[in-house]
Amino acid sequence: MLVRFSHFYWRIHEYTFTGWGVDSILEASVVLQLRPGIERLRRVKVQCEFRGYTETRWEASAIGRLALYPESSEYRVSKTARIFHNIVQTVYDSVHPLVPSSPGATIS
Repeated sequence: MLVRFSHFYWRIHEYTFTGWGVDSILEASVVLQLRPGIERLRRVKVQCEFRGYTETRWEASAIGRLALYPESSEYRVSKTARIFHNIVQTVYDSVHPLVPSSPGATIS
């Protein structure tokens, strides 16, 4: 089985400022493609995971000072990363087997 996600992995640009009151929309689509010889899927469960991740880059030589440049051999940067939000939610859960109506047909 091949599962392909489009518009699923989303990363905020490195220099984008975000904070409270910022709205974001994440759209995803799942395409299931069965290998030849497989006629149905017994049980399909699609879960969505949203993880809020933040990374702060500090100058290694001066504690408490934000890094102004990318890390290089002369300019050392230390990184602090945290996951501040994590939600896992079941989007689709089928109790009955899914059988495509024809080769290449979609199941909705």
